[in-house]
Amino acid sequence: VVQCDVIHVLFIGGAYFYIIVTPAVLLAKIFRKRIIVNYHAGYFLQFYNNSNKFIVKNILLAADAVTTPLDYLKDEFATIGVGITKVSNVIDLSEFAFKERKRFAPEFISSRHLRKVYGNEIVIKAFELISRKYHDATLTIAGDGDDRKELEKLADSLGIADKVKFTGYIDKQQLLKEYEEADIFLNGSRRDNMPISILESFALGLPVVSTNPMGIPYLVSDGETGLLSVVDDVEGLAENAMKILDNPQYGTRLAGNAREYLKTLTWESVYPVLSSVYFAEGR
Repeated sequence: VVQCDVIHVLFIGGAYFYIIVTPAVLLAKIFRKRIIVNYHAGYFLQFYNNSNKFIVKNILLAADAVTTPLDYLKDEFATIGVGITKVSNVIDLSEFAFKERKRFAPEFISSRHLRKVYGNEIVIKAFELISRKYHDATLTIAGDGDDRKELEKLADSLGIADKVKFTGYIDKQQLLKEYEEADIFLNGSRRDNMPISILESFALGLPVVSTNPMGIPYLVSDGETGLLSVVDDVEGLAENAMKILDNPQYGTRLAGNAREYLKTLTWESVYPVLSSVYFAEGR
């Protein structure tokens, strides 16, 4: 702490706020360091209302800046008198080879932690509906987590176990290979902010078909850079995916628009905002 000029601390709510964020802010103030708190989860007010409001509010007000990757939480923070600055996640487009797809095979990928909050069972159920029409459809679920066995049982009970591949944890190179072999990205989140897996799909040319909780509509423009359905809507997710299979030109346009959007999330685009947060005088 003594040797640095700026302290940047991540904030995800829960006990983490009291164990990590609160001491970091207090130490920064004691040593007169600039302190940036970056909130990158969802449901801020739910956390706030179930916490010690006095501590949470005053710790956040003590920070020199509170940042989030998307604007959707501005109103929630404003209700307690805390302003936020949008500092987007950054993506290095040189790490991803964009693949323009003129045709789309029913080969799907979902890359999330296997937890209830990410709605992986919604993806599997939607895929089962898709597979009724597209009998050669496949789904790759890249990632691992506590729900894996339950999800494997679900795929088996739906009669699609032979069409669904669970990769478990894989490194970045293997993940890129799985993306390369797929044509459409499926996401069934129940809550989310700015998932990196969607940015990766944008960068690689996979049309994104997702549910629409919290920050995702600020990231995915429905009908422009992807297709959105309401949370837990299995049929809606499946129907949106089949829109792309039935109309490949539409899928190509969505993927192209998404790649253009990513140009606003490069280091060159984000750095001016980030530097103003890091080096500004006062809040």
